[in-house]
Amino acid sequence: MASSASGPRAVELHIQPDMCPDNVCEVADLYTLGRLAADEERNFEDHYLTCPNCARAVQLAHEFVVAIRLAGEGRLGRSR
Repeated sequence: MASSASGPRAVELHIQPDMCPDNVCEVADLYTLGRLAADEERNFEDHYLTCPNCARAVQLAHEFVVAIRLAGEGRLGRSR
């Protein structure tokens, strides 16, 4: 079992910097949550910074995490 910054994961991801991972959404989620191993994070960053598809997956994952945090704080959907 692979280990990440925040605990064990069930699968090895084998992220290559020159190609999209098979499981882009899962990798983007783990990246956004800081749960990739250092080498996986580095490889994914090298890739997603030049890949519109993977960059969009990271953007969506980030927006989701922000929305969940705001909802947890009771601030989601409130007008200012």
